[in-house]
Amino acid sequence: MKNNHPMLKTALLATFITIFGLSGIRDFLTPALYWVVGCLPLSILGIMEVRARGVGNLVATVTGNALVKWMALFWLVFIAGIVIASVANGGMGFMAAAKYFALGSVFVALCTFLINTEQVVAGLKVWAAVAVVGVIGLFLFDVTDMLVVTPGRIGWILALPGVLWKAGLFLLVWLVWQLLMGPLRPANLTWLFLAALIMGFDGSRTGILVAAGAFFAFLFLALIRYKSNASEVLGRAVTVALFIVVGMGVVNPSPWSPMHVLNQYSESPLSSNDAGSGSEPSVRDVTEDSTRVQMLGAAVAGSIANFPLGGGFGSTGVPVEGVEGLMVVHITYLQLLSDVGVIGLVGYLGIFAVPLVATFRRVVRAEDGWLMLDRFSLPLCILMCYLVVGLLHPVSSELSEWAIVLLAFCLLIRELPASDHRRSLKSG
Repeated sequence: MKNNHPMLKTALLATFITIFGLSGIRDFLTPALYWVVGCLPLSILGIMEVRARGVGNLVATVTGNALVKWMALFWLVFIAGIVIASVANGGMGFMAAAKYFALGSVFVALCTFLINTEQVVAGLKVWAAVAVVGVIGLFLFDVTDMLVVTPGRIGWILALPGVLWKAGLFLLVWLVWQLLMGPLRPANLTWLFLAALIMGFDGSRTGILVAAGAFFAFLFLALIRYKSNASEVLGRAVTVALFIVVGMGVVNPSPWSPMHVLNQYSESPLSSNDAGSGSEPSVRDVTEDSTRVQMLGAAVAGSIANFPLGGGFGSTGVPVEGVEGLMVVHITYLQLLSDVGVIGLVGYLGIFAVPLVATFRRVVRAEDGWLMLDRFSLPLCILMCYLVVGLLHPVSSELSEWAIVLLAFCLLIRELPASDHRRSLKSG
């Protein structure tokens, strides 16, 4: 079917991604109004789809898709786990069920749209551009009251430190795949540098670790794929690594920055970081290694004590200086086991397992599995990044992250033929 108004659809999707990606907007609105504003582009997209395809076809897109049905089932299992844990613990965390039900509704709505990879990539680029232009623009025009600077981190009021890096990570990891598996296109290198710049401003250790892990994993796969041209692959890898290191290192204010490591040995004034002395603890300060060890201990203890139903969503945390109340443990999977029990954890993992298993079966059965991986590279990069980040971060219930994850689900679902949906699930 002809895709009517492709530029308008791309613009609306980019607006949806950017509004929820710039989560600081929420501080200027009520939570409900923030959701309304963020989902307004989807509403316009929905009207366009209804006019172009009809309500019956939109409903059939969901009801006739086995993957969507299975994912919806696991989503309901996840919500059931939250509700059961809440009931068993005096109502603890009950509102999380409403949030995830709303997220599930957005997922179903997105599944009815004809979304393609190019549109999602365009949305990621708009999000990244707005995020980095905000920081640079405010700095150049000396609007310091809108900048947010903490020890080792830089952000701005619409993309705070600890959030800003996400505007770069998903795009960066996909670009690394594109550049290692294909030619070094100048446009891709430019966007790679921009994404690295964003992560450098934020200084997120999690982001840096995930980016580094993705680089080396993709390099290993590229050497296997192009084993007869290993020298060419290594040459591309050196170029990609330089763009990432320079992008992150030039602006990164944290001790992790390569520039700061060099400055320590050159006795440059930049080697000292006194800008944050006397300030309130930053996100990095409250997630130091000792605190993460405490979180791990609390998550393990909670998983055992609250087995099998869980202690209620958000109940597992540790006291941290400078943070009101308990800070939830930064380990998604143990946090879920402790908070929402076995039922909730199985539901959460099932949401991701269904499309990933179906996709990898499709790749294995394809005549050219590498080309199939290229085809699925964007959603797979997004989902794998999100799942790996979960090892060092708490589970999210915000569309600032889920907007990208839900779009990745939709891309996989749309690319997999219906016959593959059924065959994958039956053989699984």
